[in-house]
Amino acid sequence: LHAAADAIVITDRAGVMEWVNPAFTQLTGYTAEEALGKKLEDLVKSGKHAPAFYKEFWETILARRTWHGEIINRRKDGRLYTEDQVVTPILDAAGAITHFVAIRRDITERKAAEARIVHLNRVYAMLSGINTLIVRVHDRDELFREACRIAVEAGGFRMALIGIVDRSALKIVPVASAGKDEALLTAVKGLLSSSEDAPNTMLARAIRDKKTVVSNDSQSDPRVLIGKKYTESGVRSMAVFPLIVSDEAVGVLALYASESEFFQEEELKLLTELADNVAFGIGNIRSRRKRLQADAKVREQSSILDKAQNAIEIRDLQHKVLYWNQGAERLYGWTAAEAVGRSVLGLMRDPADFARAMDQLLAAGEWVGELLQVDKDGSPLVAEGHWTLVHDDQGAPTHVLAINIDIRERKKAQEEIFRLNASLEERVQQRTAQLEFANKQLEAFSYSVSHDLRSPLSAIDGFSNLLGKTMARTAGDPLTERSRHYLARIRAGVSQMGELIDAMLTLAQVSRSSLLWEQVDLSALAEALQHAHQEREPGRATQLHVEAGLLAQGDPRLLKQVLANLLGNAWKFSAGQACTEITFGRETSSAGETVYFVRDNGVGFDMAYAEKLFGAFQRLHSQSEFAGTGIGLATVQRIIARHGGRVWGEAVPGRGATFYFTLGTTTL
Repeated sequence: LHAAADAIVITDRAGVMEWVNPAFTQLTGYTAEEALGKKLEDLVKSGKHAPAFYKEFWETILARRTWHGEIINRRKDGRLYTEDQVVTPILDAAGAITHFVAIRRDITERKAAEARIVHLNRVYAMLSGINTLIVRVHDRDELFREACRIAVEAGGFRMALIGIVDRSALKIVPVASAGKDEALLTAVKGLLSSSEDAPNTMLARAIRDKKTVVSNDSQSDPRVLIGKKYTESGVRSMAVFPLIVSDEAVGVLALYASESEFFQEEELKLLTELADNVAFGIGNIRSRRKRLQADAKVREQSSILDKAQNAIEIRDLQHKVLYWNQGAERLYGWTAAEAVGRSVLGLMRDPADFARAMDQLLAAGEWVGELLQVDKDGSPLVAEGHWTLVHDDQGAPTHVLAINIDIRERKKAQEEIFRLNASLEERVQQRTAQLEFANKQLEAFSYSVSHDLRSPLSAIDGFSNLLGKTMARTAGDPLTERSRHYLARIRAGVSQMGELIDAMLTLAQVSRSSLLWEQVDLSALAEALQHAHQEREPGRATQLHVEAGLLAQGDPRLLKQVLANLLGNAWKFSAGQACTEITFGRETSSAGETVYFVRDNGVGFDMAYAEKLFGAFQRLHSQSEFAGTGIGLATVQRIIARHGGRVWGEAVPGRGATFYFTLGTTTL
């Protein structure tokens, strides 16, 4: 334990630390001297969890169950960390809790990596959507609206806003936005319209400096003028990206995230690329609006196109390259000087695919799809093409504007997913075959039990009955009386064996039968079962109570079997009381879960043996004390498990027992 890599803590029953290993000090910053004698929860509690979290934690371990989960704690230096924690109760010989052992592993880096993956996936989805948008949309305002919508819906941002610089009024005018808080949008617009505050905003700073401005803690960052409003709206970090067209900051793209520290180096790199592509979209729309000659338009916009990270090429309808940006140089390995004037057919692994893409482009004016290509060295690559057909002033097609995105990594990921899915399907088929074989084996066993085992029992019972009638003719003979006693015991054993066979078949059928899922009146079932018990023993003094209106979803036949077994046990084990008291009712757990119970005032049982309650043929009382097969509670457990619930018992010897069960919303 002393040399373990994971932090290990031993506490008393109240949570006061009695021993810690060196890994605990490495994890929390507290030495053993600082920790011992203090409650672990008080020392490292972060305040990030609600009281209900700790309440559930203590209820679990005080119920002698192991707790396993993730928890956010605070180190001695104040830094937060996330740990995977397993807490196990230590019991004495009487079953009482004496200590707790906690094994704690720092998973902060893993959780951060998982969050980063989520963040990057959102940004990639946003980048893909907006790149497609740039090719498809030719109206500036539509481009801005759709870009903001994609940022919120695909990128998961709290709010997105695009503002354009009004040079005549010397201010930034919001022209498009999307988000989940109109009040926040109103506050930002009000800030930008203020002649006093507008120049000091992060948006204005991005325009002046032509650089991205980031605040990863908008609540406490002094540059954020309405930090309180951001906090109220759930914004924890923000970034403003200048939209630079022809080296002029014409506007800004502002993104507002609900997570602190969202905008890290990799996210900023991708989002800067996205802003560059939006800026390219603005420039492309402007060039269309001015209706310049195709070649002149392309060359005038080359400085803008070179800012885009993706490969952008412009070619004539004979497939000769007229423009080749730096993104294309990086993707294919050909410099602009080498590529211009060449045919793009040299990049294609399958010219037929290229011909089909061109046919669709000429017919629809746009084309989006995947292409199998090669780079300068002949290495294969896969690109996602977004092509637009460019027309002259008379509407005749003249050029093709192509944006090609390297998707090799995406394809690898897809292939891995396909491989995993195929493997999973194969494993499912194997497990299905195994299950079908097991079911056939079980059916064969059930047939053997119900036919082969019953045949000799029937013969023993029949012949012992005939023997009894024969012996009745010689009543009074002491030898005959002793034989009759032995015969009675034989027939009792046959009867018990028959009951065991029936119980075994019932237990097997519970696992195999299909469930009929409908509303069941548990109160009515319990009333009928209690009434049947009273009819069989009308002379017994009883106090029976069934809570009215208990309805549940499940299989009526199987739930009746559950109540029959639980109420039957309560009736049987309270037979020795002056007055039998049995209650069937319902209560609600601390977690809001509906819990049904059957309570009696019978002989009870020792909780030290509670784990044996639900095992087949497990009995806590001898056959001479209480008759039974030892399969009833095992049947109850299987039925409850198939209903997605759980069952447990609590008792005190001589003071009765209570059995609890829950019912889930799905079946097994």
